[in-house]
Amino acid sequence: MHLYEIKLAQELKPQDAGQRLDCINQMIERFPTFTNILFSDEAHFHFNAHVNKQNYRYWSARNPKQKYQKPLHSPKVTVWVAMSAR
Repeated sequence: MHLYEIKLAQELKPQDAGQRLDCINQMIERFPTFTNILFSDEAHFHFNAHVNKQNYRYWSARNPKQKYQKPLHSPKVTVWVAMSAR
């Protein structure tokens, strides 16, 4: 038996490295002190025992190609948080 984990990742292409560096340099020029930037994130907590797809694990003798169905609009709570230099 082997442990299989579903991983989702964004495909990076060779030209992406230069674009990312250009973006960082633009941000440093625009916000030299970073006092007016707001960093935020959100998380969803489902009431029907739905688990985030990053936490799915499968023990199997072969790689499972299964699909799991879940309700489109399950009851949940969304938590949002933000922070800034101020």
